[in-house]
Amino acid sequence: MKNLKIILEVTGIFAFLLLSVNIYSLGLSSSLYIPKNINGKVSFLAVQQKLIDCTNEEQKESNIERSFEIIKKFPGYDLYVFPELSVTGYSRETFEALRVLAEPADNTGKTYKKYSKLARAIQSYIIYSIPVYDPAETAKPKKYYIASFIVSPTGGLIDVYKKNYLFTMEQEFFNPGWTDSNKTPVKTFEINGVKLGMVICYDMRYPELWREQSVNHNVVSFIHILATAKDFSWNTWQTMVCARAIENLSYIVSLNRAGDIYGGSMFIQPGTPSVSEYIITPVLQTLNNEEGVIGGVIDQSLISSIRAKCAIHKDGIENFYKFKELK
Repeated sequence: MKNLKIILEVTGIFAFLLLSVNIYSLGLSSSLYIPKNINGKVSFLAVQQKLIDCTNEEQKESNIERSFEIIKKFPGYDLYVFPELSVTGYSRETFEALRVLAEPADNTGKTYKKYSKLARAIQSYIIYSIPVYDPAETAKPKKYYIASFIVSPTGGLIDVYKKNYLFTMEQEFFNPGWTDSNKTPVKTFEINGVKLGMVICYDMRYPELWREQSVNHNVVSFIHILATAKDFSWNTWQTMVCARAIENLSYIVSLNRAGDIYGGSMFIQPGTPSVSEYIITPVLQTLNNEEGVIGGVIDQSLISSIRAKCAIHKDGIENFYKFKELK
């Protein structure tokens, strides 16, 4: 745990309590004020975790145990978030072992039961990610999906989001979440009256998926989990999620895994409601490639103020045929 780093910065009315606080000593974490269960606000901890790329059940258990250790080290948040495929890791060898690693996309899987028990114990929401199959599917071999589970503080399963758009190698092993009859199935959920939306990695390149959530479901923050390595697409990722924040006037928690070729997780806000203070998409917090966490607060009132001053959603609905229909 010595190398685990917390950077905590709180926005909105809590800014006066913890303004630009950088915490490097883990021993201080328990003394920090973290708002929880406050209507209109969601405190979150996004965990940039170092993962094992698994080929067996024992390695899966190691990733899960590490996630639990980190949660217990930083108690008191409304929501804990882990990267894309946080349970199994991401590699060709991992995908070739899907028959062993994947679990049903419902509340019967072993991993779900573990996270359900923990969520109930700490009274918090948890988002984790794992390969899944539809338990009702009779096709052989099984169809697999990259998915995220959203678990409630009661231990209940809020939803399972299946990644809509698949990138290169993923297409060899997985099916997309969308179907011919539903090209952009979205998964939104609510914490303390705040609407949040779920997207995974390559979904970032399809702005319609984001716009539908912000326009039709009043999503004010997107939880974007990914497993992006430093390849040819690396430099486009951070620019793209900043664009999604501007386009939708929304917060974005963009969470990568840790490692030598990974990292770079961000917490983004689309601006401030005051014209005199307006900054285009300040990246509130970032991490390097080491294992670490980002903690912060999503503030509904801040987004409402910004959207009142910049009527992107209203103008879009009035002028674009697609969103007239969606409304």
